[in-house]
Amino acid sequence: MQYVPIGYRNTTYNTPTPSTSVVPSEPDPTDTSKTAFTHIIVAVLALTIGVVTTIGMFFYLSRRKRKNK
Repeated sequence: MQYVPIGYRNTTYNTPTPSTSVVPSEPDPTDTSKTAFTHIIVAVLALTIGVVTTIGMFFYLSRRKRKNK
């Protein structure tokens, strides 16, 4: 004998069947390939700006010292 709650006897249920269509979804938050690539680009840009600034300051200060002499 199987337990059937009151009101559930002879009740039919319409359960939706899973569809096979592809539904656009949110980007996978565990996919870090794009994030890592973006971090690399930001790091390279920051390093480039730092190097260019350092070289520019070197030449600026060396010319300034020559003019003061």
